[in-house]
Amino acid sequence: MPEGAKSTDDEDDAAKLASDEFRALDINLDEPLRPDEKKKKKKAPAATHTENAVAAPHDELDMDAWLRDEPAPAPAVVENSKETSGVCTPSNPNIDRISPKTSHITTPGSAKLCSNSDLVVDYATTANPGSEEVIIKLGLIIPGPRRLKDIEANVVDTLNARMVRSEPGFLLPTALSPGDHGELRLHIALVSKTTSQILRGTITYLAEEEDGSVPGKLDFKVPLRSTDSLLSVTISKLVAVFFSHSCGILFSH
Repeated sequence: MPEGAKSTDDEDDAAKLASDEFRALDINLDEPLRPDEKKKKKKAPAATHTENAVAAPHDELDMDAWLRDEPAPAPAVVENSKETSGVCTPSNPNIDRISPKTSHITTPGSAKLCSNSDLVVDYATTANPGSEEVIIKLGLIIPGPRRLKDIEANVVDTLNARMVRSEPGFLLPTALSPGDHGELRLHIALVSKTTSQILRGTITYLAEEEDGSVPGKLDFKVPLRSTDSLLSVTISKLVAVFFSHSCGILFSH
């Protein structure tokens, strides 16, 4: 046998052994398979939605059982939200006690200062031309059912501001009936116009009732800014300078 060649005796013996095993089982490997021996192929599912359709009832049954075990909290949430939003609805009892006559401000450019069941006060500040004074205008509204008289306002003096009591306006000479409006004017003399401060004051009055008059009192704090005494004078000067400058340019052409 040539060098490197392999004997095929082992392969022949292995093939013969395999042939003997199939011959013992009465199987002829050379004979083709009969139709009944052929393995049938598995048919693919017609459509995936059929399987899903069969499984759907089980899912629905499980879901129904789950829903029966736990109650739905949705209605309670809706009711709570309605109760919360009721703060802004007319059913709020606090709104019924507010008079519609107090919803507006009597003086243009004024702001709310103080109020109680008998009196609503707004304020506005303006410079008094030709003097070192600031005028505090107090707008009065009567929202309650009682008639008010002898309405008077006073301010506590400070080192920089002093109320000029010789000027009229801090005492209302007439009485105010429910729904009426009035105005008080406080003249404040300033030592320095560049200093901002807060003035404390009090409004006193008499409220008429069936058995007589009852005294009333309303405290307030009014902010006094440095610009309150300079604004009107400065604007007047700027307007005068602007018009004089414009007229000079116009006539020069």
